[in-house]
Amino acid sequence: MYITRGDLPHWHIEGKIYFVTFRLADSMPADATMEYKRTVSAWQKAHGNVLTTEEANELERLKLQTINSLLDRYLGCCMLKIVEARELVEHAFHHFDHSRYHIHDYVIMPNHVHLILQTINNFSIQSVIASLKSYTAHKLNELLNVNGKVWQSESFDRIIRNEHHYWKVVDYIARNPRGLHSNEFSLYLTDGYPNFKPMSNYAILR
Repeated sequence: MYITRGDLPHWHIEGKIYFVTFRLADSMPADATMEYKRTVSAWQKAHGNVLTTEEANELERLKLQTINSLLDRYLGCCMLKIVEARELVEHAFHHFDHSRYHIHDYVIMPNHVHLILQTINNFSIQSVIASLKSYTAHKLNELLNVNGKVWQSESFDRIIRNEHHYWKVVDYIARNPRGLHSNEFSLYLTDGYPNFKPMSNYAILR
């Protein structure tokens, strides 16, 4: 197990399943990012560093609600509304499926992505996401004949703790595109729960 830090902490534990969110560069400007940090920081200051399971779940809900509220408010160019752009990202997701990670479920929204995956073969979640973002950024610029930053530098990742948590995240992904036309998003859902040991203390420490 080890932790890396950017603006957000990122935990890596071999073989665990992650819920990852990353977004287009223009979907959440600096003032929105600061708003997210202030909201989370205020909650953490009020609750302290040692959290109960219920408090950890509450913090997770707060983070997701805050991020998605900001994503809805700051739409940006929404290049992922373009079918060919989403297909490019989908292809990238599946290219290393079963060699670097196992893909579970994902939704590609107009300005962000939610993804469940399990790292394998000593690949860290940080290296996997960095590779996916680097490759797709280059290809999206090429596809759309533009030149610029595609993804926000930071990604949001959480370790899936147990089966209940897993299905809550799956439900969240499935419901994320409600209100959008079917040609504005791509949804990929598997229907099986993986056989893995649930998280306990590590998730609470986050």
